[in-house]
Amino acid sequence: MLNRNRKAHTVITSCLEEFNSSNLVLSWWDPDPNPTMEKSTDECASRASTIILSEDDDDDDDEEEETSKTTRKATIQVPLYPLPAVYLPTGQSINYTLNNIEARNIQMALDLQQLKDANRDPWFCVVLRALDTGRLTKVGTLMRMVDRDIQYHTENGNGNGNGHDSHDNTLWPRKIVVTCVAERLVDIQSVENPASLTLEHRLRHPKEYARATVTTTRNELSDFNISTECLRALQEQASNEYETVRQFYTRDDGAFDDLPLFGNWTDSLPILSPDSFAKTHFNSNNYSFWTSALVWQSLCHTIREGHQRLLASNRNEMLIVAAMKKGGPLKLPVRIEDVEPDDQLMVRELERSLQHDWEKLQLDPILDIQYLLELNTHEQRLAHLVHLIQRERKRLEQEVLMKEPNRLRLSRTLMKEYLLEEDMKQDQQQPRKGAWFNDEIW
Repeated sequence: MLNRNRKAHTVITSCLEEFNSSNLVLSWWDPDPNPTMEKSTDECASRASTIILSEDDDDDDDEEEETSKTTRKATIQVPLYPLPAVYLPTGQSINYTLNNIEARNIQMALDLQQLKDANRDPWFCVVLRALDTGRLTKVGTLMRMVDRDIQYHTENGNGNGNGHDSHDNTLWPRKIVVTCVAERLVDIQSVENPASLTLEHRLRHPKEYARATVTTTRNELSDFNISTECLRALQEQASNEYETVRQFYTRDDGAFDDLPLFGNWTDSLPILSPDSFAKTHFNSNNYSFWTSALVWQSLCHTIREGHQRLLASNRNEMLIVAAMKKGGPLKLPVRIEDVEPDDQLMVRELERSLQHDWEKLQLDPILDIQYLLELNTHEQRLAHLVHLIQRERKRLEQEVLMKEPNRLRLSRTLMKEYLLEEDMKQDQQQPRKGAWFNDEIW
């Protein structure tokens, strides 16, 4: 049932399972909301704060030496952090910030800080959750908390002061800002407390968060059937395709004046060499494939934000006009429930139209990137990223072809008008000789 918990398209998003086209098959995990055995909240919190690392045992020492370290499985139990977003395993080079205001996320951050204080790995798993179905993907990103900023309520309920939890009268944060790094990809094997993902359970037990058992091998695999020459050719193609797209977005001749401009595109879109698309270890500080993929994802996010702002502007303008038609004092902000039913339908149609326009761009920063994570080898991911960049390059070239003929026709029209005007000036300045000449002038 795709429309369960579905909200209206007031926000342009692609984090919907119904947008998952047939040629982009993602692996979704549907938790059982009714497990056979329920655990108490205290027990769940205690187990969630314990992260157990175990590796597959090798009985034969010779076999262990022959087995590559990057292909060995590691099974860990970590807190699960469902989000309508996808994080790339860029390693130690990039820090991410997560703002936690819900009770379960604050509790998770506090538990992770306890692990960090005990010199244990403060890991947690960010996983994509569809907004329409609530299902989770089977591949997530293992994050490590490196810092946190705890903000408390003041006595009057605002600011960064002291406050108390209404449940147990203990000091309880208002917000915790977690700084973390995305280390590697993981396969979700099971969720220990799937009921915690349901809305009803979250209301009854607001501090309980989900915990999952995951394995870490996916982003370490390589396709040994592809030669070094073919891999290098893919890297060069990715660099060339990206550079073409980059030139389109950084040109200042007004060809793409309808694109959103946030800051300096030249600074936001760095030059990526073929080596920037090479595979590097997850804790490398060098530009790697995942960092280059993040540049592409950021471009998609920026363009989506531009469409989101356009939707918000047009929607607010339409609501204000509709509210003024009703007469009486104008109360801001105008909600869609405050206008007539016919105007509500027009607003909904505007939302659907702009959502459809966004989908046609095929610049998805969520599902396309999630599919990138779920591919098995680096070579497959590189080929898919090349496909995404190449698709955008073709779209931009098509837009140029559609705009240039219009400009050319306009230039030709202006040139004809200019020549005609010059001919008329010549006719006025130089009288004609012949049968109809003017004797007064000659």
